[in-house]
Amino acid sequence: MKIGISGINGRVGRVLKGLIVEHPDKYKDINLIVGLARHAASDLSLQVTTDVDEFLAGVDGVIDFSLPDNFVHLAEVNQQKYGKFIVSGTTGLDAAQMDKIQAIAADVPMLHAGNMSLGVNLLCALVQQTSARLGLDYDIEIEETHHRMKRDAPSGTALMLGRAAAAGRDAEHDDVAVYGRNGADAQRQTGEIGYAVKRGGGVIGAHEVSFYGMSEELTLSHNALDRSLFAEGAIFAARWLKDKPAAGLYSMRDALEI
Repeated sequence: MKIGISGINGRVGRVLKGLIVEHPDKYKDINLIVGLARHAASDLSLQVTTDVDEFLAGVDGVIDFSLPDNFVHLAEVNQQKYGKFIVSGTTGLDAAQMDKIQAIAADVPMLHAGNMSLGVNLLCALVQQTSARLGLDYDIEIEETHHRMKRDAPSGTALMLGRAAAAGRDAEHDDVAVYGRNGADAQRQTGEIGYAVKRGGGVIGAHEVSFYGMSEELTLSHNALDRSLFAEGAIFAARWLKDKPAAGLYSMRDALEI
């Protein structure tokens, strides 16, 4: 499987490249041949280009960890000319960008996730089940912590968890989400899903979903200890998606069959 990495010079892109290059026995089915970045470069083993056409021409599929505009542009060019599968862990897409990705996926297989971690996606399933079982008698609050350089807030992972919680209650996420509370009249309303965001230092990612009842509290949590978990999840997704000839926008929960 010939793979290209979009965003190869980013935090996760560098880890992904390192995994494939340094562990050839574990990833012997993965042939990393090109990277896409804002600045071109090359070494003895890999070409890095700024040209999307050059990047897409020789690959079977793409793993993308870039920025929203880059991801959407890559997907558009791929739809128009190449039809290669794309696995993307890029976060921070707005509603219009997600609509574009949905439309493009009608023509090509794509898997997009706010978090590629296998553990986080299993956590989403648990959150949805818990939300459904406990109902509106329990208040849901989501807290996330990331490094000081993270751009989007709440994180894509926090939003995944919030949407899973809303789905468990058959609620529209955007109707019940509350992004912080302040002021003299900030009393919690029934059914709200609250978000709290912390940024600092070098924290890779920590998420907690708490269910507060009148007589008990249940918290489900996940802590990322190494960025390799995102890279490993993306490779898992690419191996799964390459065998999916049908177009569509898939998720990690599809790949995990949960």
